[in-house]
Amino acid sequence: MIAIIILLISSASIMAKDDGKGKDKVQIQEKVKIKGPAEVIASDSAGTMNIPRSAVPLVAGDNGGPGPSNTVRIKGLAFQPSTMTVPAGTVVIWHNEDGTDHTVTSDVQGLFDSGVLGAGKKFSFSFGTPGSYSYHCNIHTNMHGVIVVTGATTSSSARSIIPPSGQAASGTSSSGAGSSASWSEKPLGQSQRQSISQGIIQSDSGSVSGSQSVSQNSVLQYSQYYKMAPQAPSQPLTAPVQYQLPGQEPSMLYFGSSQKAVQFSQYQTSASYAGMNSLWIQGASSWTQYAQIPQGASLSMIAVAPTNGNGYMYEANPDGTLIKNGYLFYPYNQMGFYADTIGQHLLFFMVNGQPSNVVVVDVIAYQPPPPVISYASITISSSWFRGYSVYLDGKYQASEGAPGQPTGSVNIIAPGDQYHTVAVSGPGFSFSDYRLFRADWSYTLNI
Repeated sequence: MIAIIILLISSASIMAKDDGKGKDKVQIQEKVKIKGPAEVIASDSAGTMNIPRSAVPLVAGDNGGPGPSNTVRIKGLAFQPSTMTVPAGTVVIWHNEDGTDHTVTSDVQGLFDSGVLGAGKKFSFSFGTPGSYSYHCNIHTNMHGVIVVTGATTSSSARSIIPPSGQAASGTSSSGAGSSASWSEKPLGQSQRQSISQGIIQSDSGSVSGSQSVSQNSVLQYSQYYKMAPQAPSQPLTAPVQYQLPGQEPSMLYFGSSQKAVQFSQYQTSASYAGMNSLWIQGASSWTQYAQIPQGASLSMIAVAPTNGNGYMYEANPDGTLIKNGYLFYPYNQMGFYADTIGQHLLFFMVNGQPSNVVVVDVIAYQPPPPVISYASITISSSWFRGYSVYLDGKYQASEGAPGQPTGSVNIIAPGDQYHTVAVSGPGFSFSDYRLFRADWSYTLNI
């Protein structure tokens, strides 16, 4: 007959005593019996329940159970401690002691995520592989923490399985075989820099539709006629102010979306002779009666009338509404227009019963191109490690064995002159390192 060893962890009763302040202190102690090597029997006043050992989040410690050193307290909108070092095989427990919801979410996408953790709730995760595991709270993005998992023969002060550049680190695979990882680096050659830039341009252009590309080119074509406004004005149209034309004449005038060009001196003679009212969009060196501009931009218009007089400025909005404002006009007037609504805007004025030509402004949604960034090339290479995935700052980048990637190797790029977290995760093995990647340099992680 197999002998059953019953280990009494604690035994007592519920005791109440006065603390001298009129309040009772209650001590609750429960009995836990371990029956055999594979089953835990937890006993309390409600009865006895059998729980498989694999379902109990025990943490390897001095007494075989979870202890304070393996618990991260979530308190005061912070993880306490923010960095915890534990041996491989440890189950770390997060206890939300705040009065608000939190999450415990790995920076490496999909590794672990508690979901919404309500006040008083707990979450646990078993760390079986040495490495540095950073995490955060999805609700309060300023909350960050790190769990550093050491190997069986690694001291508790080890920071990561991947040390700083140029040094090798030892780890253990799921099969127990030893491994090492080390960084090497060198400046990128001219051809490599060009290849990276070309790849980025092709990647960006692939995500933009043909119509969007045409619109962006058009916006650049008319860039002399507008500037981005720091904030929206109270009214999209501003009242005319007297403009002094001598010495500020444009060299050319452009008509319609076809942008037919006429010299200003030639047009001025015919217009003055006919006594016409005319409206223009003012550019740095020319005027136009048509432009495409991005939403949120402002432009300046020049209104020309033969004589002073009271008149009206009209704006037909994309939704069909017509805005009419009465102004005093001078022979040469400067007015402002703000592109507040996407669509086609028609503008004209009337002085002394004489209408001007119509100015057409097409306002489009436009995202200016990002600033030019120099990049670093990062390659993960291994002669034996297969099927692993690579993450940059917690975002999935690529997997080994994917089409276009050499066997055992993955190449990614990252904005240069910045710190990044590179994580590699695969069957039975994972690595993580946080370091500076210089622009126009090539980095190789050899596993």
